[in-house]
Amino acid sequence: MDQSTQDSTAWVSIDKGDNDPVEFLSYIISGIQSIHAAFGQSALDLLKSPNEPGPESIAGLLINDILKINHDFLLVLDDFHLISNHEILKLLAFLLERIPNNIHLVISTRSDPALPVARLRSQNQLVELRSSDLSFSANEISDLFNRKLKIKLSIDDVYSLETITEGWIAGCIDSLVNSGS
Repeated sequence: MDQSTQDSTAWVSIDKGDNDPVEFLSYIISGIQSIHAAFGQSALDLLKSPNEPGPESIAGLLINDILKINHDFLLVLDDFHLISNHEILKLLAFLLERIPNNIHLVISTRSDPALPVARLRSQNQLVELRSSDLSFSANEISDLFNRKLKIKLSIDDVYSLETITEGWIAGCIDSLVNSGS
């Protein structure tokens, strides 16, 4: 990743306590402010008002502020599977339906989020990386250990590693180290 992309990434690490809509939005705004300092002030003011703003009102303000950022950027929502609040999910779905072209949303999750992913898939607006995309096949395990690392594993060892670790390479290495191979 080049430096300009690194400078244009807002990362929000989510935990179970982030299911409060005001807190969740505050973290997103704060993250994007690390890229663009003026971002989200109107939305923060509305969030602090005594009247409870609707998700569409907040989303509209955020979209307008996103449009004011004159370069592409990433917003990473890490561990999104910990979000269960329906207001947050509704807000994010609303944002996804109207998302400006200069923001690229990365959602890291252990399960499919309750968002309109089928529609995004059908319109080629979604790139998904699944565990199967990240795990090594037996051939890839063999190539790494036998060709690259010069460890002579038998084909039975390779298949055993694939089965035991489900192709997760860190698990393969850990299994080898702990077995003394």
